[in-house]
Amino acid sequence: MMAATGIRGDIIDKLGLNGRRDIDRIAFILFGLVVGSFLSSTSLIEFLPGPDIVRFTASWVIAFIPYGFLTLGIAKPALLQKSLVKAFSVNPEYRERLARHEAGHFLVGYLCGMPIESYQADSVTNAVAFFPAFYSSDAMLRRIPEPELLRLAAVSLGGIVAECLRFGTSEGGYADLMQLNALLRCGEERLSDREQQDRVRFAAVMAHSYLKTHGDALDRLTAAVQRSASVTDCIRAIEDRA
Repeated sequence: MMAATGIRGDIIDKLGLNGRRDIDRIAFILFGLVVGSFLSSTSLIEFLPGPDIVRFTASWVIAFIPYGFLTLGIAKPALLQKSLVKAFSVNPEYRERLARHEAGHFLVGYLCGMPIESYQADSVTNAVAFFPAFYSSDAMLRRIPEPELLRLAAVSLGGIVAECLRFGTSEGGYADLMQLNALLRCGEERLSDREQQDRVRFAAVMAHSYLKTHGDALDRLTAAVQRSASVTDCIRAIEDRA
């Protein structure tokens, strides 16, 4: 991840984004597929009625399932990721992570004065969209002043920080770091590697301060996101102090 994003490893480790948990999960799934396919193929040969050719064909198809999993991961990693997210979303904690991650982006953006256009947290497509003048691919084509750059960087890290505050680590955030890396290259002044790391640290502290100070609002917003409330209702959840 460090090589892909340009973000140094110490920050990635502190934010819980070193990918070890994802690697462990994929290894566990692959191990389960290998064991399951072996036992299933053996059972098919032994107990499936019918001609030998049918039993052996079915057995070989089952035995090659782990290879299909590996092939999908190599050829279509995005599709594999979506499939795994969909599978993991049966876990209530994972669904809460997804909702809290997007709520973190939403709340930090709101507190920074950036109007929210829409959001999604449906287990497969997760994103908070701000109106184009504030946060879009077009905005990244221009040179961004330092104050705005720090604000956008804080929004990029809002989801990761929101997860860390609740669970201690973040399981989402790779796309956020890629976007953050692109933002850091769009500043009015060209930043050295060390200066980029300083901006990332400052943005992380900024996002943490916002979310920690407004923890109750984050909880209410997370609940609103989990029930797919409208943007208007999400803003009401933030502003409701009752």
